[in-house]
Amino acid sequence: MIDAEGLTQEELSTLKSDLVGESAYSARWILGVLKSLTHVPDNGFTDELEDRYILLLEISIEPDVRCFLIDQNFINLAEIFLEYDESPKIIEITIGILVCLCYDKRAFVQLAEKTNTVERIFGFLKCYDSLILIQIFKLVQLIVWQIKNTSNTLWAYHIKKCECLGERIIFILKYSSCGNLLVETISLLHYMSFDSGHWLIEVFKRSSDGLVYGLLECFLEIIKTPEDSYSSDDVKFIVKWLEVFDTIENIPSINLTFAEESKWLDVMIRLLRPYKKCTQFTEEDTDVFQRTVNIIKIWHSSNIKVPKKVMQYLAYVTCNIDNAKKQRNEQPLSDLQYLKTLVDQLRDFRQKRPRASTSQSSSEDIRLNGKLHVVLMGSKRDCKVCSQRTNSGKRQQTVYYCDTCPDKPRMHLGDCFIKYHTKQKYRM
Repeated sequence: MIDAEGLTQEELSTLKSDLVGESAYSARWILGVLKSLTHVPDNGFTDELEDRYILLLEISIEPDVRCFLIDQNFINLAEIFLEYDESPKIIEITIGILVCLCYDKRAFVQLAEKTNTVERIFGFLKCYDSLILIQIFKLVQLIVWQIKNTSNTLWAYHIKKCECLGERIIFILKYSSCGNLLVETISLLHYMSFDSGHWLIEVFKRSSDGLVYGLLECFLEIIKTPEDSYSSDDVKFIVKWLEVFDTIENIPSINLTFAEESKWLDVMIRLLRPYKKCTQFTEEDTDVFQRTVNIIKIWHSSNIKVPKKVMQYLAYVTCNIDNAKKQRNEQPLSDLQYLKTLVDQLRDFRQKRPRASTSQSSSEDIRLNGKLHVVLMGSKRDCKVCSQRTNSGKRQQTVYYCDTCPDKPRMHLGDCFIKYHTKQKYRM
């Protein structure tokens, strides 16, 4: 890389003649590195040359440098390294540079025509080096993105021939603890989910056993339990994860299972918890919530019991989003009405279950029974817990009420709701 600061016009003119296109990188330096690389089969890699090779990877993302390396037939040199060099670091760098070059259509086509090299690259899927696997997954992401759902290309042939791809993806999802590798794996599945999951169907047609379990393990490994909010990277990961799940749900050949109840519960809680006290929602936040509701819909339509804790979080988040929408004079989410209907159906289900009649149980017993109490919205009235009508300025009203308690008491969500249903003396 060249620093032109402080140079004369004549020096700048001379310098410019050495630059690669419009970049700030020296053609002479790159050619020097490439020349040194040609002697590697005889002399091996020195520490200095390896450092220069790493720098070559870093600058190969530049379009002009990419073109220059393609013109200098770097792909032929890479073919030699992948065939004979056993150093994981060199393999990682070589595949990484090839990934950058393949953003240029010429290199994308040239590499596809080198069947032995592609098979060698895909053969490294069986290794346990996370950095090599990350580069391979980046390459497959690019391939899937470029060829879409076409099946008559060389790259489609290579992917179909790679029988271990689906198996290795599932293995990594289930057992890897490398965050960067898991993120790239979900990104790969996300690309595969385009076009109605064409490549998900193709890659997992031999076996999809363990895919859903692997997705759960991956989610729980990446998304730890936050206190208040997720980072933007976390939200991006979650959205991709949910989009992959949405696609899988519509693919009959992939076995969608909810057998891992404890893991599903943990995932759902981690999806919803950061929004329990949230008052500002981005489009991505809303997308996360709506896709989470889609999972609840699947449970509901499959007669799977929705855990009490999930319903509690759903109630909180639904109210928060509804309030945020009202404050901004926006249309409510399409799923809000569904959630209210779901709550009504759950209430009806509870009422149909054999239980002691209200006449046998006092209001006090129901209030403190420690079971799920359904929250609904109605007209604004005094909060049963914190409103003080006799004191000026202390009257507090709310639209939320407990539909499970016989007298349908109004109360604020949060502390008021908890106090009313856990304490004998709940008045503030």
